[in-house]
Amino acid sequence: VAGFLLVVVVSDNPVLAYQQLLLANFASPANFGNLLMRTAPLLLIAIGIVFSFRAGIFNVGAEGQLYVGAISAAAVALSLPTMPAVPLILISRAAGAAAGAVLAARLLLSTVTVRGGSMTPTLHHGDVLLVLRHRRRARPGRIVVVQRPDRRTGWDGPSDPSGAGGWYVKRVVAAAGDPVPAWVPGDGTGRVPPGMLVLRGDHPRSEDSKQWGPCPADRMYGVVLMRLRGGGGRAATRPAPARGASRPRRRSSSSP
Repeated sequence: VAGFLLVVVVSDNPVLAYQQLLLANFASPANFGNLLMRTAPLLLIAIGIVFSFRAGIFNVGAEGQLYVGAISAAAVALSLPTMPAVPLILISRAAGAAAGAVLAARLLLSTVTVRGGSMTPTLHHGDVLLVLRHRRRARPGRIVVVQRPDRRTGWDGPSDPSGAGGWYVKRVVAAAGDPVPAWVPGDGTGRVPPGMLVLRGDHPRSEDSKQWGPCPADRMYGVVLMRLRGGGGRAATRPAPARGASRPRRRSSSSP
């Protein structure tokens, strides 16, 4: 609407202006080639975003990944001037795809260091975890990183994406539509509401949905993919306090 109003203001004949805007790209082979050249990158970005959204991942760096991939592919091609055309094209494309994937991984993956013993014996104090930052894969049995509940309002208070209050590493035991476990505060009947998760630590004395009830899914930072490195410490006899937790970052972070 704003674009149409702008054309009306600056043009004596808005209809002719829009006609030229739409048809000029097909007036000559050169114009049509220009259209394809400018449209192709946008289509590639759109295709990449569609695949990531279907996988439940929000990719906000697709344009940067395209540029990084293009620069990497060009650099590889220029560094191998004597290679035959066909293998050079294949190697350049592989290099571009790999560079874009590395950039995407840096945006979507982070590491979290466990602080405390609430997930023993599965996880121990000092373990370094690889976390995928999205929410759609939070199924029962998966280990997730969520915002620590407020001591007064629990998970009913306002969300804090910065994680200033700390983080929990817990296991999902029930998701939306699953029966509510009997140990969750409340009447113990019904099913988990949409957009909620029931969480529990593997240690019997863990603080989780036993005390705080279901956790809103929007409090989740990400899903644990794997343990990168063991902390080497012995399992704690009781969960350590969460006050030592800090905000997850791409390289080094912590969680209760």
